[in-house]
Amino acid sequence: PLYSSAASDVYKRQVTHLEKAGHIIGLHSHTHPTEIKHLSIENQKLEYQKNQTKLTQIIGKKIKTVSHPCNSYDSHTLEILRGMNVNFGFRANMEDGFHSELEYPRLDHAHLMDKI
Repeated sequence: PLYSSAASDVYKRQVTHLEKAGHIIGLHSHTHPTEIKHLSIENQKLEYQKNQTKLTQIIGKKIKTVSHPCNSYDSHTLEILRGMNVNFGFRANMEDGFHSELEYPRLDHAHLMDKI
């Protein structure tokens, strides 16, 4: 397993706390590959399916949102996510030219911290 039992329990408590506090829980991949777009279509799908399964087990709800890890994704990633009924997603930058429901711009926290 990716996490020890103790770490897994902490993770579950943290996710549950966030969800109960009113935060929307979204996908971000299972093992957080920094270049997910370079994975095969099958491996991209596994990353998101495992992530969705774990999060759904924890909060008891289907996951409908995603934040692309390290802003890495491609057209296959978007197709996979749509096939999983994910209907809202965020990029990790504010660039123009991306207009799908899975590519809303956002300012990555690392860049925000640089500005503070």
